[in-house]
Amino acid sequence: MTASSPVNPVNPAEVVPRGLLGRMLAEFGTEWTNLVLLTGVVISSFGLDRYLNAGIWTLGAVSTFATVYVFRRSIDARFTYYVRYSLGGVLIIVVGVLVVLGATKTDLATVFRQYRNVATLVLAIVITAPVAVCIISYKKQSVEELLELPGQLESLVTRSVLQSPICHRSVTYIIEFGEPAAGLVEVTFEVTLLPYNRSQRIQNLQDVIDPAGDNNVYLYATIDDDVLDTDDPDYRSERGLLLSREIQPGQQQRWSAKVRSTFHDRDSELFGTYFPSASLSILVKRPPSSLKVRLISHLDRKVDPQRLPNGDIVFEWSRGLLPFQGARILWQRAGSSV
Repeated sequence: MTASSPVNPVNPAEVVPRGLLGRMLAEFGTEWTNLVLLTGVVISSFGLDRYLNAGIWTLGAVSTFATVYVFRRSIDARFTYYVRYSLGGVLIIVVGVLVVLGATKTDLATVFRQYRNVATLVLAIVITAPVAVCIISYKKQSVEELLELPGQLESLVTRSVLQSPICHRSVTYIIEFGEPAAGLVEVTFEVTLLPYNRSQRIQNLQDVIDPAGDNNVYLYATIDDDVLDTDDPDYRSERGLLLSREIQPGQQQRWSAKVRSTFHDRDSELFGTYFPSASLSILVKRPPSSLKVRLISHLDRKVDPQRLPNGDIVFEWSRGLLPFQGARILWQRAGSSV
């Protein structure tokens, strides 16, 4: 029902990261709190407080995880290969340290007490790095490896999703059908969008409210607390009602509009999102008994709508939508053949 104008893609570096640490550690099957608790418990339980600093160990481990996470796409599924070379590398380091200590007649415990912080950081990196690499390789080994996408598809996914500065926190539709008459039916659409600028630049977002029906009557339009004059020529285009606003970096806005349109009594309309969206909700208020209304999901899996006791139909999806995904609503006179 809505068609947003293209927004210039941004580079990944311009995107404000949200929950980066959580996503990164989740790649290795752990969480920040678990890592801190485990490190503290192990060091204190074995009486290693005199030799190791738990805080520095945690920071060293997280930094190592972050480094491996950055290069994770260069790590393939050869798990045994990485295990073998990781063990070999650690063994070489251990032997080298023992040789140096023996040659200088230095006690290892003395070194750790004298250089506690530096030794803790080095040991955390030496232990965490091979473990992190092996975890990434093992996860890839357990997942079916697919061939690379064709260049055109990879470029499209990058531009329309990964580098899209605008996404919707949610898209909500409320739909009402009138009684069909003379082969026509009036349909009222109310849409609410929550666009979010995830980039570090001001973005200019345009949206056209353009139902596929005829005789469109725009009942209202708002952006946050601003009530727009839907009869203002500046908001009208050949396609429909044109809305435009600047969105500050990291800002979320609320766009709402309501329009009444005339369709054939046997017709359909697509309701979805033209930007990546976290969720979609469609409420069809108790359609008249003279109409048979069906919803077909256009998602990566089939989602069945629910019919409430009061006759309303609800379609909800909160696992993310790609551009141009959503649901199609079909309607026809009750008793007529498909």
